[in-house]
Amino acid sequence: MAQNDKDIRLEGSVAVWTMRLEGDVSGTYSGVFRFRCVLTPLQQLAAGREYRDLLGPSMSLATEHESYVAWAISQLKQRVISAPPFWNSNEDGNTMAGNILDDNVLTAVLDAAITSENMF
Repeated sequence: MAQNDKDIRLEGSVAVWTMRLEGDVSGTYSGVFRFRCVLTPLQQLAAGREYRDLLGPSMSLATEHESYVAWAISQLKQRVISAPPFWNSNEDGNTMAGNILDDNVLTAVLDAAITSENMF
């Protein structure tokens, strides 16, 4: 999760989060994220579309974990304005940002984005 709310600062409707976390698999992640504190209606719809697309036509067969990962990535696609290089890395040819091995880091980034919205 976000280390604490003090790690997040607001600059108008944008939040800046400086993070440094140990991943469960890939070592240390660090850098600065900038998040939208609020999504427009069209951004909310885009996140929903992306979520459904990631789960595919048989959404009801997705595990709880698969559903969570799809929701997290689709939300962050709309919320993240800029991110450290690891977030946008493309090691496996996938073009989706946030495609990292460490679920704990994905969860922390999402938590920081949601905390930013609540702080706003």
